[in-house]
Amino acid sequence: MPNEGHPPASVFKLTQQLGGAEAEFYQHYPNFEAIDRELWADFGKQARTTAAAEPV
Repeated sequence: MPNEGHPPASVFKLTQQLGGAEAEFYQHYPNFEAIDRELWADFGKQARTTAAAEPV
């Protein structure tokens, strides 16, 4: 995939590269920043769960 390690220039370009519909992307996320927020939130939840399971 071109621009590896960097977000695509637009949702249109991403869906074009993946062969999907742009409208489908927007059914799940309003923009790329929303994906970042969800990933970091999930990472934080997983880190807290893992830390809570560790002996003190």
